[in-house]
Amino acid sequence: MRGIEREIEFDALDRCGTCAGSGAAPGSTSAPCSACGGRGEIRAVRQTMLGQMVNVTECSRCHGEGRVADAPCQTCRGDGRAQSEEAARDDPGRHRRGASDPPLRRRRGGPRGGPPGNLYVAVHVTPHATLRREGTEIYHDLQLSIAQAALGTRARIPTIEGEEEMEIRAGTQPGTEIRLRGRGVPHLRRPGTRGDLHVIVHVNVPTKLSRRQRQLLEELAAESGEAVLPAGSIIDRMKDALG
Repeated sequence: MRGIEREIEFDALDRCGTCAGSGAAPGSTSAPCSACGGRGEIRAVRQTMLGQMVNVTECSRCHGEGRVADAPCQTCRGDGRAQSEEAARDDPGRHRRGASDPPLRRRRGGPRGGPPGNLYVAVHVTPHATLRREGTEIYHDLQLSIAQAALGTRARIPTIEGEEEMEIRAGTQPGTEIRLRGRGVPHLRRPGTRGDLHVIVHVNVPTKLSRRQRQLLEELAAESGEAVLPAGSIIDRMKDALG
């Protein structure tokens, strides 16, 4: 989101310095391929119920070039390219814009002097520990206790710029969504604008209570006129009922 520069190293195929990319040994010549007659492809005709069917495949001898060198280059074995190591600095916008590295494109070439290809860098984003992303929107699950949700509290919220303290109002309900506008991911096609950070409130209900905690909750239920189950498990209550 903030942008970063990374230098990557990769194996590249440069134009062979021995044969200048022709694939032929210095001083040798090339002639039309005897297998395909210089067409670079093999055509096979077969008769079917619907008539003649023509199957066209690349010539396996000249690999579609149409010509074969009398003596292949010993350095590149006739490919016209040799292995080399390259380094490139990948800025945050290059893969986004679909641009290429002009110096590398000028140095590299295709087989036997053909046009150069492109370098594709696949970017993978490591998941965040507490934030999840959906497009330009970022979501955070905020865990609160019953007391914090009922009485209000101040919670620390992780953002891209760092943690921030947020006031949670008293009486906040489970599933409440608090939106921090402009704190999400930047829009690629709208410079200067960003998505939002959504804080989703989750209220945790304790599964185990101390005697004092249960007493306080029972007093709260009695004050509110709410019916609750008595203390103890169902088995304990059945034993008490049976005497």
